[in-house]
Amino acid sequence: MFKFSKELANLLQKIRRQANLSQAELAQRMGLRLKSGRSFIAQLESGKIKNPTLNTIISYINACGGNRMAFFSELDRILSKQEQAKVLSEIPDKDSISSKRVNGKTILEKIEQDASLFANKIKYQKKPDEMIDKAMVRDKIERKVLMLLSNHRTDKSLIPIYLDYTYYILERALNPDPNPSLDEKPWLKSGIKKVLFGAISHIVYNTIKTEKKKLARRKIPSSEKQQKMVQGFIKYRAAIEQIEFRVHTLLNELAVAPILYLAYKDYARACYKALKQYYNKDESLLKQKLKEIMVTWQQSGLDETVMQRVQNAVIEVYKELLFKRTVK
Repeated sequence: MFKFSKELANLLQKIRRQANLSQAELAQRMGLRLKSGRSFIAQLESGKIKNPTLNTIISYINACGGNRMAFFSELDRILSKQEQAKVLSEIPDKDSISSKRVNGKTILEKIEQDASLFANKIKYQKKPDEMIDKAMVRDKIERKVLMLLSNHRTDKSLIPIYLDYTYYILERALNPDPNPSLDEKPWLKSGIKKVLFGAISHIVYNTIKTEKKKLARRKIPSSEKQQKMVQGFIKYRAAIEQIEFRVHTLLNELAVAPILYLAYKDYARACYKALKQYYNKDESLLKQKLKEIMVTWQQSGLDETVMQRVQNAVIEVYKELLFKRTVK
């Protein structure tokens, strides 16, 4: 059985009209009797038939000369967008994030885009033997490499060379075909430390190995679980985007080197997760956890004074979000 919805009816009518068919003509194409068939089509399109069979829907689409895959993909896209809109409507201070812009997009636009990508990712997951998400792996590796270069106080002018080498190694690692012998000569410019090439290769191959293990363990969740995952993702992104916006503004004010922005934002996320876990539950454990996080990132090369300012900003935003949820 197929559950009727207004969106389903609208799409059915749309493909019938695109085929320039009347209800009677469509009924005839479906092999139905003229009078009763026309009545059946009218009831189907108006929602009087609450649970039409999948075969009925497919027969309708075929009679219109429509593309079944395109039809169900469009229906899925519409329903997914409605689900996301419902969750987005519950975000505290929605008007505020609709006006704040980062890199040309409002925070709300970024959340909507990311939510759509996340929903598609969990709905159409790859099988364990398929290729891992290259864009996601590249992003993770790039963050780790930038942190590595920061720890070694790398000259800013040399960073693009190291990153170019990183992408080269990543392509080799993801390529299932035999690769030619590794040639590092194109990247051996003045000032380049060859020892960092080995560290970069280690980061690339270790990250890919970890992601492949995750892929092999992954199970496709049920529809209900998928919806809850998308709702949770949207709420998380709504909080994180507002925290990162505040942190980004703070880093600009403190004239922090742009190369370190990603690291400080990762640190801010770690603080946020600790707050979610311990705030208003165990204050002493929260203080201890925040201190441990700061020590860890300080060892990675971040400045303690800046980290304290970032932590204060995260706590401030977190309290604001809690207050808005309570008021709502």
